[in-house]
Amino acid sequence: MKICKTSILIMLLIKMTSVYSQKTDYIYQSMADYIQNQADTTNRIILEKRTRGQIYMSGGNDYKIYSAKKELSKSIKKQVWAIQKNDSLFLNCYHFKLGFWYAYAEKINDNLFFTAAITMDQEQRQEMAIAGMIGGPIAAGLAGGDLALKRFYYVLNLKTGQMQYLSKTMMLDLIKSFPELAESYKQEKEPEEIETLRGYLSEIKIRNTVVR
Repeated sequence: MKICKTSILIMLLIKMTSVYSQKTDYIYQSMADYIQNQADTTNRIILEKRTRGQIYMSGGNDYKIYSAKKELSKSIKKQVWAIQKNDSLFLNCYHFKLGFWYAYAEKINDNLFFTAAITMDQEQRQEMAIAGMIGGPIAAGLAGGDLALKRFYYVLNLKTGQMQYLSKTMMLDLIKSFPELAESYKQEKEPEEIETLRGYLSEIKIRNTVVR
């Protein structure tokens, strides 16, 4: 009888551990929740990498996140601020006027860096145009054409809540404490290209880790 009770207890513990381990997805309703590490947990999140064809036809960002549960899925599309899945953070670009769906974000110090669609904010667009990131008249419909596929690097300051596109000037400010890295960046022929920026952000992250 004791053996039977022990077996049942072990099975219950295993079941509870299994259920708990499945809740690897964290939902942040706001930036404040993310900063304070206050999140709802769930195992009902579905993450899909969108294809170029899907983005070309309907615009939006690179990751579609939803749920088989209708109400949760509705909340995820417009209300949720960010979702963490398997240690990766995805920002809801709808909150930043960058179109629907999510973008992968990387945290470095007090900033989140991510690539997303063109901003719908007119002031930011003008700033980007002046920097030469976009040129000529922009089509009114962002859902179609090559513009829907184009990506830009953005940075979100977690202290101020301000979001900006990651310009050459901002990158130079980020790497000013690494003189040789800054000098190398100044020599780049395409300093605001996605891959260029990504490479230097990786260097910053590595060097910050070494310093610590």
